[in-house]
Amino acid sequence: MAFSLTSVWSLALLLPIVLAVWLFVVLVTPQLARFRFRGDLTWYDLGLYGFAPARSYNSFEYESPRFEFLQTDARCSRDYLFLAPRGDSIPEPAGMIVDPEGELVWRNFGLQGITQDFRVQTYRGENFLTFWVGEERDGRKQGSWYMLDSSYTLRYAVIPGGNVTGDMHEFQLTPSDTALITIYHPIPGDLSGIGGPVDGWILDGVFQEIDIETGNVLFEWRASEHIPVDRTFKTLQGCQRSEASAFTGCGEDESAAFDFYHINSIDKDSRGNYLVSGRHTFTVSYVDGRTGAVLWNLGGKENDFHDLSDGAATDFSWQHHARWYGDSAVTLFDNSADDNSDPSVESRALVIDLGLQKNDHLSAKLRTVFHNPQRMEAASQGSVQILSDSGTVLVGWGHSAAFTEFAAADGRLLCDAHFGASAYFTFGRVSSYRVFKGKWTGHPREPPNAVILDRILYVSWNGATEVTQWQVEVTNADDDNDSLPGESFILSQVYKDGFETEIPLPDSLGRSLVRVVALNAAGDVLGRSELLEVPAEAVRGPEKRIILLTGGISSSTQLVSLLSHHLLISTVMTTTS
Repeated sequence: MAFSLTSVWSLALLLPIVLAVWLFVVLVTPQLARFRFRGDLTWYDLGLYGFAPARSYNSFEYESPRFEFLQTDARCSRDYLFLAPRGDSIPEPAGMIVDPEGELVWRNFGLQGITQDFRVQTYRGENFLTFWVGEERDGRKQGSWYMLDSSYTLRYAVIPGGNVTGDMHEFQLTPSDTALITIYHPIPGDLSGIGGPVDGWILDGVFQEIDIETGNVLFEWRASEHIPVDRTFKTLQGCQRSEASAFTGCGEDESAAFDFYHINSIDKDSRGNYLVSGRHTFTVSYVDGRTGAVLWNLGGKENDFHDLSDGAATDFSWQHHARWYGDSAVTLFDNSADDNSDPSVESRALVIDLGLQKNDHLSAKLRTVFHNPQRMEAASQGSVQILSDSGTVLVGWGHSAAFTEFAAADGRLLCDAHFGASAYFTFGRVSSYRVFKGKWTGHPREPPNAVILDRILYVSWNGATEVTQWQVEVTNADDDNDSLPGESFILSQVYKDGFETEIPLPDSLGRSLVRVVALNAAGDVLGRSELLEVPAEAVRGPEKRIILLTGGISSSTQLVSLLSHHLLISTVMTTTS
């Protein structure tokens, strides 16, 4: 009996241990495998500054990313960076313009919602900021596309034609000044070929070409009319039977339609035909611009190309952002993964040369592969941009909060940066659907922002790209006209220092009104802040009678005014002393 009781007690003690080990193996071990720990991780990458390190400002209420530049090179493009950080660690997602040093240039805060595909594009010879803003609804990401001009004024809002809603994956302007947009439309479909219901629902991948001025649909293409459902590599395993998550429905009803194709990019060539990426079929398809017929498929189960690189040119999977590169090459982002279950998978960017002379002898050859030394695994999103001015290639790593610039000729890494802690990239807490570079000149309508805190004047101007100096003007008058009346003078001129510039105010200034004037490189006035009151300070001694100047005086009149003001302040301080 004693032996039996001991055995029972031993078993009772052992069972919780076994259960704990089992739970650890089943629940914890897969999560530990997702961490990307390495010996060369910095404190930034380990998360010491948070999953999404950010910078805050005194004169601007919104934050911007705090970047980590792992490698820089003078050969990298000096153009502005365009990205739209989002994720669980981004409290207020928005499109942003950033300079090569990582300083914020402009951040959108007027349009609320998730921002995707933020970049600069040309329409009718004019540069516009283009992007999608929307939300996840009914198992899809639904919203509209917007175009802002150089004053950040909304000029165009684009919606699809018909009784459908706009999807975030693509908004590509064409040389003929039209827009290519993507749509996800649930329709009845037969899923029996992949183990689903005969009377199921599929999420059709649709694109339209839109006349921006009129909103008319010039062309529409539907994947369901040209791509059989059984060409998909997406399975029903792990699907969601409700609209809990976008693009993962099981196909049993309209709100959880099965995403068999997953259209995510469109490009148009000079022949009037379209290059279409289907993520879930592993294909880049060439679509006839008149009939919609698929002329050829690169990759997938119906690949039409003879691979001259022993399979390396056509074995991409779960890809994004296919684009023409000249007339006979394409670029694309090869995700190589749909989830993070296999930590050995590595995402990459590709340039593929196509032999298109004869339809019955199509060939593909891998020209260049672009790898990140940290072996990025981007389970979703991603972009590839050829930067012709610098001869470099910019790769945005999508699900991983990073971007890298490579030499186009040989794929050598030149510049590399993070905007999230890389040890946790596979958790997707920070991402940007695409990352681009481009030229931009901004002239915001709003005046510069300025605030005084602890005798320091903080000034910024969201979106102004031509400011080189800030000029501080002082007056005793309570007037906000362009010409300061009464006793007024230029206190200082300082060079713009990043997005927000700090300008110390001398203690001897006393109670005054100040404002900041934005100057360009030629000394022209670009804008003025509102007048701010400098709070009175207790006088501590005669040393406060001198005002220190950090800038020059531009005229004898200003010099006389300045000396008069100094004398006035000196007299007042002597009296109060």
